[in-house]
Amino acid sequence: MAVQYEGWSIVAQYRKCGKQGCKTCSEGPGHGPYYYGTKVIDGRRRSKYFGKTLPTDDNSQDDIQDVAVLQSKIQSLEREKEQFLRQVRDLEERLSAYQNRSKVNQQHSSAIDTVVQVEMPASVHSVSHIEMNDSGELSRDQIEMIWNEESSQVEATQEVLSQAHNSYINGLFRNTQDKHTRLNQRGGNRPFVCPFRSGGRGGHRTFGNAERLVRTAVPWLIENVSKQQATKYDIASQAERKRQGYRNRYQAMPLNQLQALQDKMRRSVESGNAVGWTMSLSELEQQLKMIEKVIAEKS
Repeated sequence: MAVQYEGWSIVAQYRKCGKQGCKTCSEGPGHGPYYYGTKVIDGRRRSKYFGKTLPTDDNSQDDIQDVAVLQSKIQSLEREKEQFLRQVRDLEERLSAYQNRSKVNQQHSSAIDTVVQVEMPASVHSVSHIEMNDSGELSRDQIEMIWNEESSQVEATQEVLSQAHNSYINGLFRNTQDKHTRLNQRGGNRPFVCPFRSGGRGGHRTFGNAERLVRTAVPWLIENVSKQQATKYDIASQAERKRQGYRNRYQAMPLNQLQALQDKMRRSVESGNAVGWTMSLSELEQQLKMIEKVIAEKS
């Protein structure tokens, strides 16, 4: 806000000294106020420095008081602004530190979970001591003993357990005459080859002994069969929803339109030509049977 004095338009200005640690500059608008005025003289704009004290006359006293009040408010707001910015920076630093700690905790938790998953099959519950033959292979009785011990620790339906057990036996014994497993197929520190799970680069996982291999295979087989059954259930559910959708559409059609559709489908099935349809001949036959049932219900 400019103050008028003898034709001069006077404003207050503040200056930053640029010195580090200057409280006047850091906590306020800067050094000042310094009063500068402008005035048009002989058609040219002139500037004049009036110093640190605002010149006054009787007509400008009210304006001077207003300027002083505004300047005081500006300084106060500048200080509040700086305090607010410091608080924002502090909160941002705390948030960043919290996010970094969260990432570290997640990585640590993931590492612990991995260790638990690796160690669990052999240590989560007490197991019987298995005596292996000279080649390190296991007998059928030992295989069944391990199955009973390990499968009892896994929750699954009887159907899943039965299918997993069949895969378990068929994978460990190549034919019904084998009395012992044949897992020791290679030399080195890990000569026992898992017949169920693949390892890296397309090969099969290997273990240092047959018991370790078999014990880790049991929960994996049960989980794998459970996933397969869940997938089959999802596919069956989708197919059933699709059939129900067709049935609802046929039930909503007028009888004459439904009969016309039936005739068209029958001609395609009899000619063995599914051109023009978005389904195969076998699917057309199924749809034809469904339409026949709906027509019978409508009649």
